[in-house]
Amino acid sequence: EQCLMSDHNDGRGTMMGDGLSGWLVLQLKDITEGLFLARMEPWQQYYSNPQTDGWTEANNGRIADDKIRRRLKKPPPPLPDDFRFEVAIDGELQYSLNNTEFQAKGQTIGYNLWIACLWDDEEWAKSGKKQDVEFAMRIRGENSKRSSVMGISQVYFA
Repeated sequence: EQCLMSDHNDGRGTMMGDGLSGWLVLQLKDITEGLFLARMEPWQQYYSNPQTDGWTEANNGRIADDKIRRRLKKPPPPLPDDFRFEVAIDGELQYSLNNTEFQAKGQTIGYNLWIACLWDDEEWAKSGKKQDVEFAMRIRGENSKRSSVMGISQVYFA
């Protein structure tokens, strides 16, 4: 028999990426404050992004995935030593962070709630300008392409 709870909605709607996913590019409209924050999940399991199964380089293509199964109470692994998190604005790389630098960008606000401030341009806010921005981010790992995994469920910008 099938468990009555097997089809309940227990997901967080996370967009997952790893070292093979390439850039996530967002077109942000009418930016006035130069601010971008994201609810991120740096505790994802190694090799947990089914979209990159079988890939050997970034943006290799997609493989049809099976139904994603929930993994209960597995302790989160540390981010790999060669983990890098990069941000670009309007096509220009702003920074490339190692794990320690990346962790310093965020705060644990509550259980399973880690918010990272990925762009905070005070000069932009003071200038009074209002324009569209291309905000891009990616994860890299030279030797740990599928072990460098991140989930993003919400973004905030102004």
